Order: sequence, then C-alpha cells, then structure tokens
Amino acid sequence: MEKSPFLSVVMPIYNTKDYVKQAIESVLTQTFSDFQLILLDDHSTDGSSAICDDYAQKDKRVLTVHLEKNGGVSNARNFGLRYATGKYVTFIDSDDYIDSSLYFSFFKAIEKFHFPQVLLCGIIEEYCDQGKVVYTKRVTADPCFLDSSVKIRNVMINLERKTLLGYVYNKFYFLDYIRENHILFDRETKINEDFLFNMGAFRNLKTLAVIEDCGYHYLKRGNKSATGQFIPDYFPIHEKRVMIFIKQFEQWNMITASILGELSRIYVRYVFSAIERNNERKSHMSHHDKVFWMNRLFESELYHRLSPYFQTGCDAFGIMSFFLKRKQIHACLTTGNIIYFIKEKHPTLFAKVKQKR
Repeated sequence: MEKSPFLSVVMPIYNTKDYVKQAIESVLTQTFSDFQLILLDDHSTDGSSAICDDYAQKDKRVLTVHLEKNGGVSNARNFGLRYATGKYVTFIDSDDYIDSSLYFSFFKAIEKFHFPQVLLCGIIEEYCDQGKVVYTKRVTADPCFLDSSVKIRNVMINLERKTLLGYVYNKFYFLDYIRENHILFDRETKINEDFLFNMGAFRNLKTLAVIEDCGYHYLKRGNKSATGQFIPDYFPIHEKRVMIFIKQFEQWNMITASILGELSRIYVRYVFSAIERNNERKSHMSHHDKVFWMNRLFESELYHRLSPYFQTGCDAFGIMSFFLKRKQIHACLTTGNIIYFIKEKHPTLFAKVKQKR
C-alpha cells in the first residue's frame, strides 16, 4: 500500500496558461518533497489542460483532475479536498508562486508545535502593472502558538485587520479537522469565499501556530482581485463580512469596544472603497445616485452600530473617518473621487497608500 503524503497541495486552474507553469514549478521544486499536488482543471479553454496533463505524466506526485464544466474556484477547491490524502492540506492559486523553502518551513514549524490544527504564515503581495512587479508588500503577523479557543479568538481581529485571516493559501490545515467539521467552500459566493471558509475553520479551532515566514507570492494583476474589477454588490458583500464577524463574537460572548473599534476601521475602509468604485462607468451612477447611496448607508444598522467607534484624527484615515462620522456627503464623495483618480492614473501610488491602513 502506497504511503500517504504529509501534504496535499490544491491548485484550481482556469485559463492561466501564461502563469500556471511558474506556479506548478514553484511547488515541484520545493526543498520539502513529501506532498501530492492536485491540479483541478476547471474546464480551461486556453491550453492549461494540456499543461496539467504534461506535469502529471512527468511527476508521480502530480494528480490532474479535469472538471466536466467550469464551476468556479470554490467548487474546484472542494473537489481538491475530496481528492486530498495528506495529513495537512494547503492551497495555491495558479497565477501565484511560492519560495522553494516555504513548505519545509511549514513542516518544521508543525513538528515544533506538535501538529497544530492550523498553521499560518505571512504573505508577499506583489502589485503588477503591464506585466511587471511595481510594488511589493510583506504582510506578517506576530509569531505565536495558541493552545485554546479563547486565545485564538483573541487574535482573530488582528489577523483580519492585517488581511491574513481571510486568505487560505497562507495556511496549512489539518485535513482530519477540516473533514470532521464539514468545512467546505461556498460555491455560491464569488467573493470572500476564503474568508467564509476560514471563519468555519476557526470556529472550533483549539490549536493555532503563527510563523513569520513570508514565502507565498500573491500577485495582483489587473482583474485578478476584487480591487481590480467592478463588482456591483461589492459593498453589501463586505458589509456581510463585518456582520459575520460581529455575530460570531457575540455568540462567543466576546464582543468588546476594542473589537468594535477594530471592525469600525475595517468598515470605513470598505465604505471608501465602495465610494471609489461608484465612480466606475459600469456603476452607471449619477451624482444623485451617489448621494442617495450615501444616505442609505447612514440609515443602515451597521453604520449606527459602528459609527460611535470611528477613530477620527489628522492622518488620511482619521479624516475619512471624520467625514463619515459627521455624515459629510460631499466630502466623502470628493474623497472617493480622489481615490479613484489615484487608482486609475497612479496605480503604484494607490497600492502603496492602500497598504497604509
């Protein structure tokens, strides 16, 4: 009987032939070799399928699964979890890549911390313009080992603020834990699916290890992320994200002014991102529509819940919070216009400013 690998690596693939070889090679050239790589071809039409088959023929660690129809990244990942046979499972996007020592670092940390249910590391965000990396940002969390649900829940808000909670590709998950708790990706969700998966994973989590290593390169190319594409229901989706956090902490009887303060910062960021997006041509919003949108925002339950915790100040974020808290519609819309102009005309500057949160 063939020995099961220590790690299963799940890679959904859909029409990424220009990048997928780099992603696959970055896995196959790891200094740690006890893994299976599951390539989920999500009914690609650009030649990616043949690339997957070629690697499966050359390396016995590679398993290629051709899905019968394009079902989206969540559906593909769920298939990957079904085929996974490792003790741990992790994910990688087919247009990203990883450092050659990343999985070995994870493996040594797992041994050191006696097989935690989840291991988390930092990431490297690389912003691309016309095929070139123009800005790089390392995102890390303080290293720690937490051995109780309460301790883990106390760091979740900080991980969310740093954007490290939502990602799935910066984590190793103990596969039995995922299966025993019936944690899957929501196939109906097109954005925030990683966040929802992790909220499920963290709900009953009892052991978590965080390491400083940043070996996952998340490349932000144009329309890859939510930042680079127009999403009509962007704000309702992100409102729901904040509300899920609040409701979960209320269920745990752990909601505090400090947590609401942190969530208010995240909320303000989402609001101004939405205001900026309302300037897109695809929004088809007139000035009157934007004013109406702002007034509806001010009437919302979530605004009333979080606005007392808005942290005003003299920096850019504090000023935006001030405008929002005082319901200064014209100032909010003007700020959104400025953000939109910077994003369109100076994307590198926008990426840098965006990270100062």
